[in-house]
Amino acid sequence: MLKNGVFPQYKQNIITKSLILSTIVIFSIISLQAESKDIIQIGLQKYRPIKNANLHKIKPPDYSKINYAAPEWEWIKEPYSIMTSSIDYMPSGHGCYPLRLQHNGDGGMYYTWHAIPYDNPTANIAQYWAFINKANGNLVDWGTITAENISHGHGSINTHPKFGGGIASWTQDNASLGYGTTITYDSYIFSTPGFWVPYQFIPPEEPGGNEYLWPKLWVGPAADSSKIRVYQTAKNYNENPYGNPCEDIRIMYCDVENTYVPDMNVLLDLSNWTEITPMFYWREKDCRPQSICFTVDPNYPGHVSIIGYASWLSDDLGNMPVNPGMFVWDSYDYGETWNQANLHSSPTQDKNFYYVENTPAFEVNGTVFDSLGVTIGGFNNTARYDSDGNLHMCYLQMYCLDPDSKDYYLNNFMPAAEVVWDGVEFIYDEVPEMPGEDPLSGHTVPWEIDPASGDTLTYPVVVWSTYENNFYAENIMNNAVDIENGSMIQMWADGTYIRLNELGIPGYEDYAEHPIIYLSASWDNGENWSEPVEVTDIYSTEVGFMEQISVYPYLCNEIEDLGDGWGKVHFSYMDDNSFGSSFKRAERNNGGQIMYGSFKYRPNPNFPPNADFNADITNGEPPLTVNFTDLSTSTTSPIGEWYWQFGDGSDTVYTSYIDTITHTYQDSGFYTVGLTVTDAEGLSDTEIKENYMHVGYDAAEEDIPSLQETVFIFPNPVTSSTNKVNIKFSIPKSSKVKIQIFNIKGQLVSTVLNQPLNSGEHIISHSIEDLFVGIYFIMLNIGDNKQEIRKMVKIK
Repeated sequence: MLKNGVFPQYKQNIITKSLILSTIVIFSIISLQAESKDIIQIGLQKYRPIKNANLHKIKPPDYSKINYAAPEWEWIKEPYSIMTSSIDYMPSGHGCYPLRLQHNGDGGMYYTWHAIPYDNPTANIAQYWAFINKANGNLVDWGTITAENISHGHGSINTHPKFGGGIASWTQDNASLGYGTTITYDSYIFSTPGFWVPYQFIPPEEPGGNEYLWPKLWVGPAADSSKIRVYQTAKNYNENPYGNPCEDIRIMYCDVENTYVPDMNVLLDLSNWTEITPMFYWREKDCRPQSICFTVDPNYPGHVSIIGYASWLSDDLGNMPVNPGMFVWDSYDYGETWNQANLHSSPTQDKNFYYVENTPAFEVNGTVFDSLGVTIGGFNNTARYDSDGNLHMCYLQMYCLDPDSKDYYLNNFMPAAEVVWDGVEFIYDEVPEMPGEDPLSGHTVPWEIDPASGDTLTYPVVVWSTYENNFYAENIMNNAVDIENGSMIQMWADGTYIRLNELGIPGYEDYAEHPIIYLSASWDNGENWSEPVEVTDIYSTEVGFMEQISVYPYLCNEIEDLGDGWGKVHFSYMDDNSFGSSFKRAERNNGGQIMYGSFKYRPNPNFPPNADFNADITNGEPPLTVNFTDLSTSTTSPIGEWYWQFGDGSDTVYTSYIDTITHTYQDSGFYTVGLTVTDAEGLSDTEIKENYMHVGYDAAEEDIPSLQETVFIFPNPVTSSTNKVNIKFSIPKSSKVKIQIFNIKGQLVSTVLNQPLNSGEHIISHSIEDLFVGIYFIMLNIGDNKQEIRKMVKIK
């Protein structure tokens, strides 16, 4: 709600943001382990859990207190089994998107997983594929990608945007070369899937033997607009010089023709691939990158990013590459260079994101600490950009105590969360928000003091399957985005009801061995989230989930827009045959079903307001008038108040629905206009219209043509090595020309030109050496009359 003319904190670069304590716990050393010659996996040394400590009055979490109402949703394709596997562990690997849509008009989707046929449990692990009709969810075809009897798995898949064929990669054992990755593609002959060509093995590096495993595939634009770029990322399995896991990331990329009949064989020639290991130098400082997610920014061609969590395993060795905690590293040239100036990390060396009050007085060995540190747990997550250019990574949240330099975590309080990098800072949010509010941090927490009785109420929440108390390996969290409409979802396997049963809370006995797959939705790019949907609840009246053990959910990275507010979600999971899981051959636990399903969802009819508007400028000399029209909201509830804030610092409050607002500006200049809508229940939404430049001119002077097609900025983006921007434009007659550069906050940072020029074409060169890396706006005025604005990006 707008108070005293100030907007609530919002995740856009154009709003000044409050600094959030951005610090992180250093994790215990993580050991890598392999099972004979089966697929290599990660095992993590665990914190010491505080079991059932000071639980006070236990209640299931009530998400309705602070979150949007759960969306309407219905099945499109009820989940069905594709095959039964004799291995019941993380079938599609960790931190990946195993379902990928076609975009060539053929209407299909590729899906990949690893498995061992249930009727042949002694066989090697194989990488499988399936092709699914994305409209009706029916299975078209499936099988192994290769028939070789060699242990392989933890694969990834993607599609060519015009050709439509799948591109696949996986980890594989090679008897003579060791473990490496592969690359292959589906020939997709006559639009028929399943014609996979023989793969190309990508061996470990020599000398040094660095083994880059667990591949992920991304497809994005290339520097050559006639091509696409295929990225394969993998993590280093080897130890660093200190005997600790290295896990630096290898990025390989290869360009392919962006046509309907491309030469896909270029992918099979390793000489066409470029290899980059930007984090390899971290190992010398015993600085370990964990939970690494690579992603392609759909808003800005050429922008790709790495986001993750960093640990100092030997503390500060001097000149550390990043602080412990979250980091993000941007590349603005399609992943070709990774300048350290674009590497951002937590601002402090503290070991937590932030601190909350120890309201329930949790204790360790009789000691009660004043506060709890909030940090990340679980490393099987994904990251996606939203339509505002913010980067979201989902994670399991932990509350930790640190007595005598030993880490303890509260094993009954592990909510879903996300970290958002908005280009300025890291923002941490619970997803959905918890019932209680912490006075120290302002964050929501799963406990509170009952104002009526004074009792401490605790709300256990556990966002993993609870198998063997090993949330590091078992937790699977995915997020997905509808980039056109600002819709996002986050999905996870939830063991809260299992834990409530273990704690003796009546009514949860039937959930003793039944994790539930949950989903929370957002319609404003993650600014607010909904109450969770229990997708696989055992009491579903439509699907027999009572007979299932639903674990290891995976999302398609894209939400399909079905129109009328509906979004379509494709997902997969495992229906475990028995409660418990293991990857090791000797301990395998009866296998499970490889499942696929799809459903659609949209905001609940009682969903709180979704602010939107248009802004039309009335031309003329100042004062200037702007008409704000087409005010809209997605709620059917009574509107409480409309709060407006204008670029001149004023604000206006309206208490009823109106169609048009007119505001007058006294001076020409740079303005930002925003609207906050609050409904009758106090929930609100904010909409920002960015960077309006208002300059009056004589509308009758028609001999000055539009500059829309005649103003060019090059190069754009401009690099720090060039440090010079060229502005090309033409004017019909001699006029005074003013060119100014503004930053993203609307502040004037440079005047390029302010003088008369003759008619004709002009190219003005200007040094931007003093400008920081970021986004800027160049405003060109002809006389005092005509104006055009262009965006400019400076990169390293």
